[in-house]
Amino acid sequence: MAQALVLGLVSQPMAQANAAQITVIEPAEAARVSLEEQAGPLAWAGGTLLRVTTLDGLDSDAAPPDWLVLAVKPQVALAALEGLRAVHPRWVEESTLLSIAAGIPSERLANWVGHRNLVRSMPNTPALIGKGISALFATASVSEARRAEAEALLRAVGEVLWLASESQLDAVTALSGSGPAYCFLLAEAMSQAGIDMGLSPEQADLLTRCTLEGAGQLLASSTESAETLRTRVTSPGGTTAAAIAVFEREGFRALVGRALRAARDRSEAISKGL
Repeated sequence: MAQALVLGLVSQPMAQANAAQITVIEPAEAARVSLEEQAGPLAWAGGTLLRVTTLDGLDSDAAPPDWLVLAVKPQVALAALEGLRAVHPRWVEESTLLSIAAGIPSERLANWVGHRNLVRSMPNTPALIGKGISALFATASVSEARRAEAEALLRAVGEVLWLASESQLDAVTALSGSGPAYCFLLAEAMSQAGIDMGLSPEQADLLTRCTLEGAGQLLASSTESAETLRTRVTSPGGTTAAAIAVFEREGFRALVGRALRAARDRSEAISKGL
């Protein structure tokens, strides 16, 4: 996710910035080399240079940035911040924090960094192709200017949705954070059903991919609801109606609801356990 964000910024940098630099601390050499190859220095609108620097650690002379992005697994987030503080405490104590580490509440993050200038975000994996959506929650200490910067950062990889309540992030995790996996599961099932009905694996795979891609783009570009689009494609007594009837009879909607609530509950439990 961190790499997706960096590459998104390189391709769509913030227009209002006068100068920009991204420093990535990445201990793994292979990941550093990969990022360096994809995101070197790049001149963009107005002649400003966006420079991506990758480091395996941080020297003590580096000035603190405007934003510190915490993009690690939640289980190692505290260790990452403590390691950074040991080398240069100003990075932790003075930079506004943007956390995309799932499940760590703002109160705990504030205790770790020593201030409340922080934003939490839950993006999802389509950010890898610039089609993600990120829900954001900012503490009361974050200024409007900083909120606008946070939004611009995440818009580099897709849509942005602001939340009024931090507790909503658990529902966001269940719906959009985990949501791509539900689509992939549906794709698996559709493809296998096609094979069972006599299509080759290649045919079933292509038909499934194109169908889900087209339906997703149609839904995204339409001003009409998913219900309206579904109804329009479901002719009474037709093939689609026969399939929908099975879904409804087998409790498809209730099953989806239970699945998402299970994901939300797990998100809450993980947050309490960290």
